[in-house]
Amino acid sequence: MENNELLYNLQKYDIAIKTAVCEMDSLSGQKNLMTAEVKKIESDIESYENKAKANSIETAKLEKEVEFIETQIKKINDRFLLIKTEKELGKYNSELEKLNADKGALEEKIIASMEKQEKLSARIKKLKAELELKKAEFSEEMLLINEKMAAHKEELDKLSAHRREFVSGIPAAAVEIYDKLMISKNGVAVAVVSKKICSGCHLSISDNTLSQIKFKTAMVCCPNCQRIIFLE
Repeated sequence: MENNELLYNLQKYDIAIKTAVCEMDSLSGQKNLMTAEVKKIESDIESYENKAKANSIETAKLEKEVEFIETQIKKINDRFLLIKTEKELGKYNSELEKLNADKGALEEKIIASMEKQEKLSARIKKLKAELELKKAEFSEEMLLINEKMAAHKEELDKLSAHRREFVSGIPAAAVEIYDKLMISKNGVAVAVVSKKICSGCHLSISDNTLSQIKFKTAMVCCPNCQRIIFLE
């Protein structure tokens, strides 16, 4: 078998290997997308839980402030019977009014904070349900993807082993030229010639060049695209 034909068959191995690798990369990409989607939901849950925790701390702080004001109100009320003058009564009423106003404002904040907490809790509950659903859904898909990846890996290992064995029977100089062309010619180093047309560049091949291929005088390349050409 001439070098051009050997290299053409080597290219078949490389195309099959590339296809298997692309399939594995695609499956790996699907796994990464599913993993990222789960992590995104988990991150959202953590973010909302942190907000709920901070809101709970703020609510507790407001409640402490209300308790403090209630203590102050009790102290002022305890002094009521000791009031003797209009001035003292006016001061009493003024202080009590301010404390009640402050208490009312704080209680409004507490109500708003509790409403916020309810919304955060509802959002967390919804996200957790969504997370469990996604995990269950992705569990089956992941299992199927892993099975496909294992099959492609097995195929890839066999192809790679066969390629190593096959390439050992080709002159090293010819393989070197082939490897360089595979890089520079976008993965197509060997082109088939059919009806005097190169499949690599789709330009015509001269009769003289075709004769060189037929008589197998040496490795022949397309004069137009420089790919190795093979007359199948």
